[in-house]
Amino acid sequence: MDFDYRGYSILLANTGTLKEASYDSEHGEHMTMLETPEVVLFDDASDSYAAHCGISSKCSVDALHNPCADALFLIEFKNGAITKAERYAIYRKIYDSLLILSDITGLKLSDYRLHADFILVFNRGKNQDADARLVSISSSRALNGFADTLAYKAGKRMIYFGLEPFQGYCFRKVFTLDADHFNAMHDMLFRRAVP
Repeated sequence: MDFDYRGYSILLANTGTLKEASYDSEHGEHMTMLETPEVVLFDDASDSYAAHCGISSKCSVDALHNPCADALFLIEFKNGAITKAERYAIYRKIYDSLLILSDITGLKLSDYRLHADFILVFNRGKNQDADARLVSISSSRALNGFADTLAYKAGKRMIYFGLEPFQGYCFRKVFTLDADHFNAMHDMLFRRAVP
């Protein structure tokens, strides 16, 4: 895959920061204060796409990050409790985002499967009982966060909210990170994708 979002005017016209992409208007707060790297504010790009096509706005992820020609990250920030209805909304955002991005860029599902990762950044405090593919070791937020970090460093990931089927099907990897871990690990996460 040789991809650069700057080659697509609809993506380039809708760029900003991770801080902007993480803004939760319902609670009036950001999930991250990171001003770099530059990302595509994909909700805005999706709205522009819908207007261009003369269709109603579609569900989409919050951000698209393209650190190099062979790596792409689709990022969704969820500050509230992730209920079953919210899970369905996340699944729909994934599918709609991939369809929209494919129509804009010509990328295929196999391109995403080989080069794209999905990151869900969630609020651990509002999702204490989140289920994961790997069982949480404790009801303690700190210990579960520690387990997430150890699993990541060991090359394994706790994948929460039923998102594991997307790994290997739509994405190379799926990450579910609470906001604290995303803020602490984003640089290492994005750097690992660069060949």
